[in-house]
Amino acid sequence: MPAQDAYDAILAKMEKLSPSERQVASYVLRNREKVADMDAQDLARAAGISPSTVTRFVHGLGFDSYALFRVELARQGQREEGAEGDPSSISMDDVPSSLAYIAANKVEEMRACARMLDAKALERAVRVVEDAELVVFVGIGTGLSYAQLCAYKFSQFGIRAIALSTTDATSTLALSLGERDCVIFVSNSGDSTRLSLVMAACKRQGTSTIVLTGNPRSSLAGQADVLLSYPLYDYLFADDYVFSINSMNFVMESMLLLLLHDSDDSEERLALFRDSIRFERRNVHFPFDEEAPHPEP
Repeated sequence: MPAQDAYDAILAKMEKLSPSERQVASYVLRNREKVADMDAQDLARAAGISPSTVTRFVHGLGFDSYALFRVELARQGQREEGAEGDPSSISMDDVPSSLAYIAANKVEEMRACARMLDAKALERAVRVVEDAELVVFVGIGTGLSYAQLCAYKFSQFGIRAIALSTTDATSTLALSLGERDCVIFVSNSGDSTRLSLVMAACKRQGTSTIVLTGNPRSSLAGQADVLLSYPLYDYLFADDYVFSINSMNFVMESMLLLLLHDSDDSEERLALFRDSIRFERRNVHFPFDEEAPHPEP
């Protein structure tokens, strides 16, 4: 029996499954209320694959037998009340039911993320960030804009954090980083030629690397000094389309909250940040600028 639940195990390995194994995985994820009552032959017929593929799929997840896999499905299904259904449950014809299906699965996604996240790795990541002279966030596509948001958020906590506008610029910057710096990669897939160039530069310079990814078997994951992996529940909503940053954001916010509660001066830094925003909105000078005239009340 694997350490993680059946659905967690499927989602963690989804990116590396063969086409036929992904076919059975998709069926299991989208028909959770049915599969616990199916034997291996039934599942093979329903998914349109061979019984041997079912066996290979189950063993690949870490289960000794299909029977044990069914037991785990049934146990987890009892815990996930309200998450039943499939993507056809999402329809403009019934928006309330659609919202209920989406919400149930999103809530379970957060729970799965908390279960799957390696607590020791998370602690190491926080320590690396605390000790770093400069933290650089990097991503591509959606990950790029999210990396910029993360840099902004971490800066509020007093962390020297940046995210450049292109991966080319980050690759160049990485060549000037050192052992006291840190680069945090945000990538659902964990496979990117451009991000691999940044990783290679970090390795050359001895710069610490943290990788957040939904694919723990990816090329970036394999090179990370600290790996933080999370489940991708997008497969419950659409085939081969990864769009959500919910799990990634859960990991990042967990890091932020741990940093907040572990720092002696984070509250002061947050107060300073709030003051800067407040004074900027009032279009007056910053409070610690002694040379600036004080606004009249």
